[in-house]
Amino acid sequence: MISMIIYCILCIWLFIFNPTISILLGIFFLVFKSFKFKYLFILILILFYVRLNVNLCEPIQKGKIVEINRNSVIVQHNLTNVLVSVSDVSNYALQDELFLYTLNQFEYSSHQYGFNVFNYHQSRNICYSAKEVDTFRIEGKGFFNWLSKGGNNQSSEFKQLSRILLFQSNPNEDFELFISMGLIFMSLIKLIEQCFIRVKNRNVEIVVCLFVMCFIGLNLAFPLSLIRVCIFYITTKFINDRLLRYGLNFLLCAFISPYGLTQLSFVLPLLLQFSSLFISMKSRYVQRLCVLIFVFIAYNNSFSLLNIILYPILLIIYRILLLMTLIGLFTPYLNDMYVLMLECMNNIFKFTQSLFIIKGHISILFILSFILIHHYTNRNRYQFLICLFIMIFGIPTMSLPLFYSVTLINVGQGDSILIQAPFNQCVILIDTGSPYQKNALMTYLNAQSIYKIHSIIITHDDLDHSGNLDHLKIKYEIDDVVLKGKDIAYRKLVLKFLDFDQKSNSDNDLSLIYSLDLYSKRFLFMGDLSVEGERKLIQQFPHLKADILKVGHHGSNTSTSDDFLKHIQAQIALIGVGKNNYGHPSLDVLSRLSNYYFSIFDTRTHGDIKVIALSKFFIIIDSNHQFYLF
Repeated sequence: MISMIIYCILCIWLFIFNPTISILLGIFFLVFKSFKFKYLFILILILFYVRLNVNLCEPIQKGKIVEINRNSVIVQHNLTNVLVSVSDVSNYALQDELFLYTLNQFEYSSHQYGFNVFNYHQSRNICYSAKEVDTFRIEGKGFFNWLSKGGNNQSSEFKQLSRILLFQSNPNEDFELFISMGLIFMSLIKLIEQCFIRVKNRNVEIVVCLFVMCFIGLNLAFPLSLIRVCIFYITTKFINDRLLRYGLNFLLCAFISPYGLTQLSFVLPLLLQFSSLFISMKSRYVQRLCVLIFVFIAYNNSFSLLNIILYPILLIIYRILLLMTLIGLFTPYLNDMYVLMLECMNNIFKFTQSLFIIKGHISILFILSFILIHHYTNRNRYQFLICLFIMIFGIPTMSLPLFYSVTLINVGQGDSILIQAPFNQCVILIDTGSPYQKNALMTYLNAQSIYKIHSIIITHDDLDHSGNLDHLKIKYEIDDVVLKGKDIAYRKLVLKFLDFDQKSNSDNDLSLIYSLDLYSKRFLFMGDLSVEGERKLIQQFPHLKADILKVGHHGSNTSTSDDFLKHIQAQIALIGVGKNNYGHPSLDVLSRLSNYYFSIFDTRTHGDIKVIALSKFFIIIDSNHQFYLF
């Protein structure tokens, strides 16, 4: 039975990320593995597939606020959640009623690394979005409404901070992400257990705990951390076998919220519990460090080793802050101390984030290497210290590129092009995207284990090209920022500046134009150059040819003329574009590209587009894990 559950766990977890591999693995277990309950194994997988395709969304006209974040609130009615973008969240409180006049469907754009918006929405059953202007608010009542308003404390600063600690809003902000993994719910259960410690009938304690958790869940739309805490609590009370308990924990989490298996609230506790099944108590601390490193690299593509080491201390401080929050709900006298302590915590956390930073991504090669090392060091008394060493030094090393590559990073409606030599011997960034896409840019750079950027080229001053330059200067070591055109050469990597008459009143026509030769192929990066600028360019360089074209001005009809395409004779078109009101990329431009036999890749559809240069051929990989040979 237990082996069957473990096989189910492997197949279900894989099914979320790669259904094909999951199905093949399931067939392998059925054909080559000898275990009982094969029919139950098939039934569980079928039921999970059915659950995955159950649509709980329905259009709603009104609902109550169940979550407040930095720039949005979540409104729920029945099982449907709606994300409402608001200008000032301090005007809203939990249990306020919102009437929704217009609902909008989400549009998703994929990224190779980092936060997956689709998975997050699916895990929380967030079905629609709405704008603040399309809503009408009626002030709510009740205990949670009082809590979210700061209780009897009228300080606006306390109100904001108490929301973060009590309701774990802003899950991507500062240290709250690090320590908010359902700790408040676990602390509440511990408190109830202490209250019933002298009661002989333990069933009373269980009923009270579940009643309190359900009451909280109904008012907070059952956040994933609460669901997980409740499941773990129930199985702990009724099942003694640790392996069976873990299997049931996983299966219950999977069936209640299938896409919750992609979220930190589920993944980190499940992995910690799983690893503890096979680890002696002596190695428990090192084991936890390995799991924390693995998870935070997988989700954030960077972490501070010092933060990981300080994790137990942060948990203690978090409990102290919770206690001070509860006291602060009734009296304002601790406000100054409370705010000071929280600010100190944030400052310490931000400071430690700049020390002992590990960057990279979890690759299949690393996972296989780690499994082999773990297996062959099984009898070594220092096994987990070896594994920790591999985690800290292996992840950044195995995240380095092995070949020359050019990546059009998905920064929405903007441009950012990353050029890398093998092992990051040379890193060049052309444009930085808009400040609204800062996280997407930083995540990709971190995933590539980049600590130093040799040159940043800003083609022109538009915000969607230069918006993150100042932030990059803070986070990375930068040798050179190119604002006026010049050739850039690092070893075998040479970017040639195409200098021509650019006298114009348009900022777009002042774009710096560069070409890059890799082996037998040439890249041409067009910035936002217009048709008139293209005409001047080919007049100045009558023999200019290219194989891969970064299309000018995000596919706007003001660029990429017939004469220009006919002149350069390229075969691949890369377009940096996101959701916009400009009509980019233009249907006329797409038609012209098709007429000249271009293969077209845009970041809105394909996500991050990476071109890997090999000596004989090129490989194009997008965020949808599709491969193209060129």
